[in-house]
Amino acid sequence: MEEQRIQMFLMNNQKNFDAAQIPIIVDKLKELDNDKFLFVSSAKYKEPSTMLLISLLLGGLGVDRFMLGDISMGVLKLLTGGGFGILTIIDWFTIMDKTRTANFNLFVESIEGQNAIDYFVNNENTIDNNALNSIDEIKKYKELLDNGIITQEEYEKKKAELL
Repeated sequence: MEEQRIQMFLMNNQKNFDAAQIPIIVDKLKELDNDKFLFVSSAKYKEPSTMLLISLLLGGLGVDRFMLGDISMGVLKLLTGGGFGILTIIDWFTIMDKTRTANFNLFVESIEGQNAIDYFVNNENTIDNNALNSIDEIKKYKELLDNGIITQEEYEKKKAELL
């Protein structure tokens, strides 16, 4: 049954992730129980080809970036007419990869978020500030990774320290 639900998840969502991310996703899904699996499966993953179409039609207004949660770049594109057209053209070629990365981040955050929820529920609804600070720190390091400021190895090392 476990393998079957993983295959079902992949059939429904494989196009939303990069091929290199699939083995990581499979490993993470194997670790999840039914409740957590349902939580991760219900996340709203964006389809890269739809995002490309939105980028082609409304990218100059920053709509594509707003939909990916990149508010600052969306505002910049909105105020500058897509970075005078330059950012819009760049996004036409990169938006599908950015969408896959955003989907993977959502997948990871769904797992981590569910783990945090389980932690608080199992500890009689007490909030551990250290756990919250660790989650915030991981998110900050993830942003640094996404912006190319730190490497994947540095991110993984810091994440392991915080967890």
